[in-house]
Amino acid sequence: QAVMEVLQQGHWQGELPARLHDGAQAVMQLSASMVVDEAGQPICMMSSCMDITERKRMEALLSEQEALVRKAQETAHIGNFKFNPATNVVEGSDELFRIFGISRSEFLFDNFADAVHPDQRDFVVSTIQIALRDKTGYDIEHALLMRDGTQKQVRAVGEVVLDGDGSVKFLIGTVQDITLRKQMEQALMYERDFASSLINTAPMIVLLLDTQGVIEYVNPHFEQLTGYRLDEVKGRDWFRAFLPERDQDNIRALFQASAHEVPIRGNINPILTRNGEELEIEWYSQTMRDAQGKVISVLATGQDVTARRAMERA
Repeated sequence: QAVMEVLQQGHWQGELPARLHDGAQAVMQLSASMVVDEAGQPICMMSSCMDITERKRMEALLSEQEALVRKAQETAHIGNFKFNPATNVVEGSDELFRIFGISRSEFLFDNFADAVHPDQRDFVVSTIQIALRDKTGYDIEHALLMRDGTQKQVRAVGEVVLDGDGSVKFLIGTVQDITLRKQMEQALMYERDFASSLINTAPMIVLLLDTQGVIEYVNPHFEQLTGYRLDEVKGRDWFRAFLPERDQDNIRALFQASAHEVPIRGNINPILTRNGEELEIEWYSQTMRDAQGKVISVLATGQDVTARRAMERA
């Protein structure tokens, strides 16, 4: 009802939940216009819609995964140790013993080595021996095999402490339980690969421009529509390369606004293919930021609406 009221002013764009024929829930991206007669009286509403359920699911899932990774970093479990090679005794913090699942009284170097996964035991022990021999440090990741059969991933960092005559006194360092981080990295890697697959197979244009409008990436659908390969267009000015001259200034101004947090929603403009054909594309965009929040590029998705526009005009 609210959309219909807005449509009295001519146009509406946005997202709405939908129920599909099979009863499934979906999210639709709609662009709707009121069609009026010569007297300005409404005749009907004309709209186009695109199912963006999978995109929204991906956004939510990536947000969830990123939140979990941040939480894992905030609550990182790090244990401290001091190893005396002369006595074979390892002293450490409570967290160190918790990570290894070994009581303080039985934490000798041999017991530490036994806790390392058998596949990596020789590597870890030799790394420590080399550090003691060469009086150097190390920074490695390896697996632990717990007494209950479960596994942990840890990051071990060690430094050699020398006494007055230059001989080894202690090996000190930290062991961090990075099991959760590793799981999150694998999950994010899967989601990244999945998102990449969607971009490569989606029947829509995916265009990435830097803040000056230089092309950084186009997806395979763009290549199919225009006849240009990514390696041919990367680094070129988007507006000069693909827009008719009559539209270049206006669309560049829209882009500059988009790069300053005024996202493009449903703007339609033509682009030129390799053979000179004009295709009408409906665009949606959002800014991409670096870790400091600075805008570094603009990501735009476009749908070929040439046939739809021809039908509307007809």
